[in-house]
Amino acid sequence: MISADGLLKDPGTKNLLEKMILEKSDHLEALKETRKQFLNSNAYENDLKDFAPEFRQMVSDITGEGAEIKLVERDLSNMCYTLEKTNGTKFLNEKWEQDYQHSTRSVKIENVISRFLDLHNFKRNICCPFHPDRKPSFKIYKKTNTFHCFGCGAHGSPIDFVMRFQNCDFKEAVRILSFI
Repeated sequence: MISADGLLKDPGTKNLLEKMILEKSDHLEALKETRKQFLNSNAYENDLKDFAPEFRQMVSDITGEGAEIKLVERDLSNMCYTLEKTNGTKFLNEKWEQDYQHSTRSVKIENVISRFLDLHNFKRNICCPFHPDRKPSFKIYKKTNTFHCFGCGAHGSPIDFVMRFQNCDFKEAVRILSFI
């Protein structure tokens, strides 16, 4: 009987895992593009008027691509961790795990935005920091701990905001958020 570690050292298994990661990444990008198109569409405009963008965000997060995106991202994270483990790299350590847990569970989007944009006592609508914005199109959703710009389509969690604002990768964003 082959152990799990032995199976992961097999080059064929490793190649299959790499192929699956690429396919899953393509699927994730397609989901994000579909979600972006839906969020920028005119769906529900006639019925809900001003509330339509928020309703589209809520529909996408609960029943649409938003819900599936979270699952695919989790799967990708697990697959990448497994691949790193097969390469002999210790991808996660105790400190990293603590920083990641803090960044995903404790950090509030409003605190991140106020820190990086030097804003205090702001409402949930502000001008977008990612594109020239004359009217506030950047909304902060405290309930879901996310943001969305209806001008340029930028959206996501506190980690996504830091990655985009600081132009850094996922690991660096988690490290930055560990200090907030």
